Amino acid sequence: RLYDPKRCTIRSEVSGHRGSVVNCCYVESHNQIATTAADMTICMWDSSSLALRNRMSAKDVQLCLQYDRSSRSLFSGAIDGTLSRWDMQNMCLAETRRGQHKQAINDLLAVDDISLLASASSDGTILMWDMETMRPKKMFKGHKKGAFHLAYSTDYRCMLTAGLDQEALVWN
Repeated sequence: RLYDPKRCTIRSEVSGHRGSVVNCCYVESHNQIATTAADMTICMWDSSSLALRNRMSAKDVQLCLQYDRSSRSLFSGAIDGTLSRWDMQNMCLAETRRGQHKQAINDLLAVDDISLLASASSDGTILMWDMETMRPKKMFKGHKKGAFHLAYSTDYRCMLTAGLDQEALVWN
């Protein structure tokens, strides 16, 4: 469902997923909205008409999505800790990385200033990934429980993380 934020009413309803929608992001290069759901798919929707344009199957539930403008790649983080890159031209899975996070990836954030992708995991770690090679460059440990959300300040050149341990941490 798409809601009108001013009126708090349903503006439109679309169907395409067969499970609860978990996350979404705007894919600028295609003028589309990507959604992921409990049905282990990523759906691509036309941002104007809301027509379903494509459906890509995943091997597990993808909990978060992040589009990177510079590489024109869509990244997803899975419930099993796998990071995936999706080929937006062919609308298919391009590459995956397993084993770096031991639990679910809860959030992804493209940090344009340093051309890295950050991932926050239920295992409490934050990884900084090289977006071209999909190799981890740095790991941050500090949350006693899972890391749940990421933010980046371009003014102060630092990352903020929110954890399930009820702490917000600042990294530089």
